[in-house]
Amino acid sequence: MRTSLTLLGCFLFTTFSDKLSADGAGGAIQGTWELSAQKVGKGQMVDRTKTNIREIKLIVDGHFVWTIYKTKNGNLDSAGGGTYTLTGDTYVEHLDFGSPRLGRAIDQNQKFNVKLEGDRLVQTGVLSDGTELQEVWQRMPPK
Repeated sequence: MRTSLTLLGCFLFTTFSDKLSADGAGGAIQGTWELSAQKVGKGQMVDRTKTNIREIKLIVDGHFVWTIYKTKNGNLDSAGGGTYTLTGDTYVEHLDFGSPRLGRAIDQNQKFNVKLEGDRLVQTGVLSDGTELQEVWQRMPPK
């Protein structure tokens, strides 16, 4: 009986767990991410792992926050966060707060298409100021 209940519980969890997450995608994009590559505007894709700047993003339960800091001294460069929605492959961040340099982006929606490729999240879109952006985020393992 106990084994049957355990098996039933596992079956129900795997069958319906995607319907229980806040983002409607089974929590697939939820977690801690590090920016590994970025293309802004018509520029080249830049390998962000070979710079002295690190960007970390946390996505959880309908909220996100990101921070950029200098790896040489640990000084904060900028930060921001707010709420997000995910419908299919359309990911929309609403920036509720941020560093002063974000200026007009605060209280704006930033709409992206997202694609999950294993432990990589590819995020492509046009920012509210018209800037094209493509980012590749690498999932960070738990510690």
